Amino acid sequence: MTTKFAEQIFKAFIAPPSLIPRLNILSNSQAKDCILNFFDHCTRPFAGLIQICGHNKARQRDKLAHLMEDFSALQDERVDAVLHSFSSKLDPPREHLASFSTWIIYHTIRIMIMYLLSGFELELYSPHEYQYIYWYLYQFLYGWLVSTLNRADNVLLGNDSLVDSQKNRTKRNKPKKKKPHPYSQEIIMCHAMQSLTGAYFK
Repeated sequence: MTTKFAEQIFKAFIAPPSLIPRLNILSNSQAKDCILNFFDHCTRPFAGLIQICGHNKARQRDKLAHLMEDFSALQDERVDAVLHSFSSKLDPPREHLASFSTWIIYHTIRIMIMYLLSGFELELYSPHEYQYIYWYLYQFLYGWLVSTLNRADNVLLGNDSLVDSQKNRTKRNKPKKKKPHPYSQEIIMCHAMQSLTGAYFK
């Protein structure tokens, strides 16, 4: 995976101000270096996440354990803090806090869920362990996943609203079309899985 590909995936996920060309944040060398450095570090973990699809379930689980460590190491709020210092000076100001970290947390949680569920597929758990696994999935992981998706969803909708408001300055009296929530289906699926694991836990 190239840094450019990782950048495109990230942009599609939450569309941070730093990667919106018309906002021109990347014209600042410090901001550009910060982003390039971040995606350089992302290349190997994301390539590993794709590569595990070619392994059997047992090997996938082993590699998922290592990927959890790799993705955890990518969580650095300083990147967002640096970029927020630039986006907050825009007109109008744009928030950049937690954009990069939300993306990394999303994938980290997905990997954790994959790791736990693979234990069921490989029949690694004893019956007395089921309750602990379901409890963790129900009480924490799926809830955290929904939170990250809601944040990304709200950011994308907020970006669309800003674009629409700028367009409406020149085009008035046109009926507004309600924007669909980008992650509504995935959020519904997460809620369903949370309810299912909660039922098994209880």
